[in-house]
Amino acid sequence: MMSYIPFHIRFFQCINRYYYTKLAFPHLVNAGKYMANIVVLFIAYFKNEYHKYEQFYFYFYIFATLYSYTWDIIMDWGLLRGTQSGKRLLRDRLKYPPWLYYYSMITNLILRFAWMLNFVPDSYFSEFFKQMGGLFFFLSIAEGYRRAQWSLFRVENENVNNFEKYRVILEIPKFVDSDLD
Repeated sequence: MMSYIPFHIRFFQCINRYYYTKLAFPHLVNAGKYMANIVVLFIAYFKNEYHKYEQFYFYFYIFATLYSYTWDIIMDWGLLRGTQSGKRLLRDRLKYPPWLYYYSMITNLILRFAWMLNFVPDSYFSEFFKQMGGLFFFLSIAEGYRRAQWSLFRVENENVNNFEKYRVILEIPKFVDSDLD
């Protein structure tokens, strides 16, 4: 039940931003991403009780994962927007070498789909891996890496493009003692 909380918070933050800006895109589309993940968690609860939902759960989880991945790449990282021929699938302004963006797009996709390892039968894992909670440990490390990677490119994209329209101050105004009088 606790796994619902972050998705609900972010969902209502997106709805709140829509309420104040009246911009369906990106706020309602972003809210849809969080709602898709809430639905996945909701179906997961019922699939344990009613096995007929297992296949629906699997396909909807794929949909939610692809939705989140697409949002990561296009909106959060600002990729797939490049117009220069040498930077295919990237954006025009980059802070890192182009190969790092391509590598990260692929690893983000793979790591977003790491949840599929839960569907692999236990017989494929070594006894040590099963007894020590190896799958949980591996998925936790993979998710930590994915989030660190996401953060790096999200902050870099915001720094380069200022998509959120924060004010840019290139220098701090000088403090003058006479201002205190």
